[in-house]
Amino acid sequence: MKKIMFCLLFVPFFVFCNSVKIGDWIVDTEEDPITDEKSARIFILDRTKSDSDSAALVFNCKSVSLTSFVVDDLPKESERGDSTKVILRVDKNPPMEMNWTKEELGYEFSDINEVSNLIKNGKKLIIRANYKKTKDFIFSLAGFAKSYKKLQKSCPAK
Repeated sequence: MKKIMFCLLFVPFFVFCNSVKIGDWIVDTEEDPITDEKSARIFILDRTKSDSDSAALVFNCKSVSLTSFVVDDLPKESERGDSTKVILRVDKNPPMEMNWTKEELGYEFSDINEVSNLIKNGKKLIIRANYKKTKDFIFSLAGFAKSYKKLQKSCPAK
């Protein structure tokens, strides 16, 4: 199931985007051939868990998302838009509790600068989120700062 979700969510972007790997992070940039509108995102996959507990952390120009690869874990339509607590811990620093919004493919947080400032100097990020059960996801932060700078440069001016 993880491989199917991965293909549906990420593989099409490799075909049509300029993808660059920086550290453990992947940077995707895309330009619409009709409108010349640019879009970009950076992401990393949690590879520390079994296939049934894996997730991706995705930053785009407007938000950051935590996406589970387990279809049964995704929020139901009636739950979308609800707020939920997500706990982030960088290295051995004290954990930070944040309110994220349940969306179609997982959880989303709209202030990417708040999250990036929290994690940019770290080596490892642990995210605890409540799906059908509480799950911890571990992400490497190797290459995040450079990837995030590239994302900022690629995003349209606000």
